[in-house]
Amino acid sequence: MGICLKATFRSQHSSSRPRASISPRPRLISRKKAAESAEDSRINCDLHGEKSSQFDCIFAAHVIYHIDAQMQEKAVREMIRLVKPGGRIVILYSNPKSPIRFAAGALHRLRKMFTPKRAVEESGLYFSPHPLGWWQQFESDCKVSMLPWDVIGSYEERTLIWSDLMASAFYPAARLVERATPSLAVKLWQYPIVILDKR
Repeated sequence: MGICLKATFRSQHSSSRPRASISPRPRLISRKKAAESAEDSRINCDLHGEKSSQFDCIFAAHVIYHIDAQMQEKAVREMIRLVKPGGRIVILYSNPKSPIRFAAGALHRLRKMFTPKRAVEESGLYFSPHPLGWWQQFESDCKVSMLPWDVIGSYEERTLIWSDLMASAFYPAARLVERATPSLAVKLWQYPIVILDKR
């Protein structure tokens, strides 16, 4: 049996507050465990009511880095507690040191200087990824490994890849890098897969 963490968000400008739903057995427990977060666009995951070592696998896609930065370690430790020995936690995370993010950020700042404010996209969603080395703190409980997953986020793609011609050159080159040197791709890409295999 597995658990899938998913989060739905509303921006800070919305009247609804963000929610985190935890759904171990296909959506049965999610309603019971949906928790309101504190202010703005942050979420929290409170899994304390769940029994330890009950899941074979936990999957969290784009959830952890939207949890308050000070609470992310606690959330991951809760997932480790919930998974059985020999079980696996798979997390789609964000690489804050990706050069792609820096390039898009620089172009975004330039655009803000020369473009009317209303024309520049701002998400307002709470986003606080830790550097990839942060995951090594879980080595005492899990074997930590990483794989490349998504080379570029949708915002960065819209910012940096303006045409089909650019895309037709960028993506095949990215595929070559990923196949030849996956560990380099983890460091370069925006979204790695973090795998925690519980000891």
